[in-house]
This record gives sequence, structure tokens and C-alpha cells, in this order.
Amino acid sequence: MSVEERATVQILREKRIEAGISQIEVGRRTDMTRGRLAKIESGCAPLSVTDLFLLCRFYVLDPAVIVGAATMRAEELR
Repeated sequence: MSVEERATVQILREKRIEAGISQIEVGRRTDMTRGRLAKIESGCAPLSVTDLFLLCRFYVLDPAVIVGAATMRAEELR
């Protein structure tokens, strides 16, 4: 997983936690299983474009803003 992808996943996880939503609840309200989300958040599975858009839609986030923030965070980590 690239630094940018890890940063994107980290931001999405932070947004989920800030909203007080469990992985189980995300799974119930989207087409993504809790297991899939857990693997993505832990870095064991890649974040596909479909997953990114699904999670952004669920969390009411703009994918472009998330990717931009992740790119900036990745630059800080380098």
C-alpha cells in the first residue's frame, strides 16, 4: 500500500471514528462488509476507487478533498 493510500485510509478511519460510527454500522448501511472495511482500515486490503467513493458518499465527504488531504499528509510523512 502506498503512502498516499495509507494516508487516505487513515483519514477515512478518523472520519468514521469522529462520527461515532462502528464498522458494523458502516457494513449495515452500505454494500461493504465489516470484514472488508476492517481489512482496508488495517492496510490488509487495498482501497479501490469504488470503495473510496462508497465510503465518501456514506460519510458525506468529497473524494477530491479526501485525496487532496491524504496527498498533503503523505508529503509530510516523507
